[in-house]
Amino acid sequence: MTKRLTADQQALLEVLRDRARLIVDFVLSVEEAPSIQMLRPIVEDCATAGNLHGMKMLVRDLDEMSLALAPHHREGLEALLAARLGVDKDAERLAWRERVHHALRRGTVASEKERQRLERYVEMLEATGGDPAEIAAVTRLLAAGE
Repeated sequence: MTKRLTADQQALLEVLRDRARLIVDFVLSVEEAPSIQMLRPIVEDCATAGNLHGMKMLVRDLDEMSLALAPHHREGLEALLAARLGVDKDAERLAWRERVHHALRRGTVASEKERQRLERYVEMLEATGGDPAEIAAVTRLLAAGE
């Protein structure tokens, strides 16, 4: 059973629901993606149940899935997210990059959760044509912690 959300949590849930819907609708408009189609009812179920944690995870997964879009489609999605919902993907990537660079300066991976974030960051850089030196640095950090 999901606990009752505060007004701020409910507002965040609604913003995330709108973002998830927009991503799903956009992806389906540019390519045939049965796996994305199956996520529609999950988005609605999370919203109806007030499952903020589940919605956060779903949006994170949808954001990661959108990396597989062709570059021009990915740029179109980002423009749509910015225009309709005020989502600034550049600012999100910058915040992500700052967390990664903090780990690089520290020289260690602090937790399993951080390891997973670093791995997702490398995947994002590889999918978007990121800086090869940055990819190598993060990969070395990940390898050093194994």
